[in-house]
Amino acid sequence: MSREISRNKMFNKKDEDRKAKKDQMDKLQAALKERNARIEEHDIALDKERRVLEDRDLLKKQQLTVQALKQEQSKVNIDISIADSRIKDLLNLKEMTLGQIQETLTDKKKLDKENADILARIEGRGMTEQEQKAKQFEAEQEQIKKIKNSLKFQKEFATNTMARLGEEENKAKDMLDEKIKLQ
Repeated sequence: MSREISRNKMFNKKDEDRKAKKDQMDKLQAALKERNARIEEHDIALDKERRVLEDRDLLKKQQLTVQALKQEQSKVNIDISIADSRIKDLLNLKEMTLGQIQETLTDKKKLDKENADILARIEGRGMTEQEQKAKQFEAEQEQIKKIKNSLKFQKEFATNTMARLGEEENKAKDMLDEKIKLQ
């Protein structure tokens, strides 16, 4: 019986040795497969880079692309400067219009004061108080109509000008936003 046990031990050792060798071989084969896969990947990347580097027109293509982009950038910069100058022109036009409105209002105030002075002088000469009031009322009504018409015209002019300014300003801003988006 001891012989059988020793024989079994010998055979078991061989099996264990075989299993250990097989496991080691499997590990080595897995490592080899992994390394081969990495080598293939690197080989493919190397081949791609060689093809790119062997392309003689690559530098020319890049230079053409860079040149086209520079031209496009210069066009965009020109459009931006045009839009900026247009905005400045519109702002100046707006300031001029506001100045004209201010001058018109100042002139109206002066005219009102002069009319009041003239009416006061007219009132005191040979008329009854009721006639003076009627005449003054008529003169005031006439002056008010003139001033209202003048103000109405100025207001319409200012409104139209401001509307045009607003439209032009919006167009310029839209152009500028589009150019900035393109960049």
